[in-house]
Amino acid sequence: MKTIIPKRNDSDEKEKKIMKNPKECFSIVQNQTFIVLNELTRPECKDGSEPLTFHHETFSRFNFVIISADKKATTANIPVREIPGIFEKVHDLKMKHLLTARPVSEGASESPAYTTIINAGKLKGKTPAAALAEDGAKGENLLKSQVQWLKQNLAAYPRNAVQIQAIEAALQLYHEGRLNQQEAQKGCVETETIYRAELRPLTRRKKGDKCFVYSIYIRWNPGAERPIEIEIVNFYAPVVKTDKGLLNVLAKEKTDEVRNRFSLTIDQWCWLEHILETNIRTFENEHAGSLYRMAEEEKKRGMEALRNSNGAA
Repeated sequence: MKTIIPKRNDSDEKEKKIMKNPKECFSIVQNQTFIVLNELTRPECKDGSEPLTFHHETFSRFNFVIISADKKATTANIPVREIPGIFEKVHDLKMKHLLTARPVSEGASESPAYTTIINAGKLKGKTPAAALAEDGAKGENLLKSQVQWLKQNLAAYPRNAVQIQAIEAALQLYHEGRLNQQEAQKGCVETETIYRAELRPLTRRKKGDKCFVYSIYIRWNPGAERPIEIEIVNFYAPVVKTDKGLLNVLAKEKTDEVRNRFSLTIDQWCWLEHILETNIRTFENEHAGSLYRMAEEEKKRGMEALRNSNGAA
C-alpha cells in the first residue's frame, strides 16, 4: 500500500499562534494575575562585567507583573543578584514564625477570634480580639465594616469566610462580656519588609516629558493565610539627573499612578522559589561553556601580551 504523505501547507505555519509571553516562567491566575518573566542576560564581557560573572550587571533580572481584576497592570524589575537574599529572608521568617508561634494561654478559648489575623484594611496584622481589646467601640465599628467588605468580596474570595467567622466570634465574645483581655492583647503582629526598591525610573519609557517609574515591596504578614505580599506601584514623573549623575524622581509631580497587591501562600512561594532558582541554574549552565572558553582565551591573550611586552623591553 502506498503511503500518502500530506503536503506541508505554509499557510498553516503562518497561522500558528505566537506565544503571548514566551519569557514567562511563573504565573498564578485568580481574580488577579501574577506573572514573572525571565529577563536573564549574559555579561558584556568588558571591564567590570567579566565572563565568569555569568550575568549582565544591570540587565539580568526577573520582571514581576501584577494585573488587577480590572485589567490594570503594574510591573517592576528585580535584579537577579537580589533573588538569593530575598529567598534567604523568607526562609528566616518562616523559621522565626514557627519558633515564636504563640500558644493559646491555659484556660483561654481557642476561638478563631484570638488566632485569625486580619490581612487587609485598617486592622491588618491584628486579630479581631486584639482590635476589640485596644478600643472596644472603635474596634467594633471597624470590625463590622470589615465584615461588610469581606462579604461583598466573598464570591471572588471564598476564604474570606474564615475571617468573617473569626470577627463574628470576637464580636459575640465582646457583647457577652467573655473577651479574654490578656489573650486578646497578644493578637497584634507586625508586618516585616522582605525587599523594597523604591522610585526606579526607566528613562527610555516616556509619556511626554515624564518617565516611567516603578516601586516594588515584598512583605511578610505573619499569621496570614497568604503571608507573602507583593506590592508594585507604577507612575510617570519628571526625572532629573544630578551633578553626580544620579537620577532624581520628582514624585510630587507624578501622574497615572497604579498600585497593585498580590499575596501568596507558603506553597505558592515555595514553587516560585523553585522555578526562579531553576531558571537561574539552567541559564548559567546554558552559557557556562562559552563563557569559560572566553575567560580562558582572554587569560591566554593577556599572558601572551605580557610576554611580548617583556620581550620588547
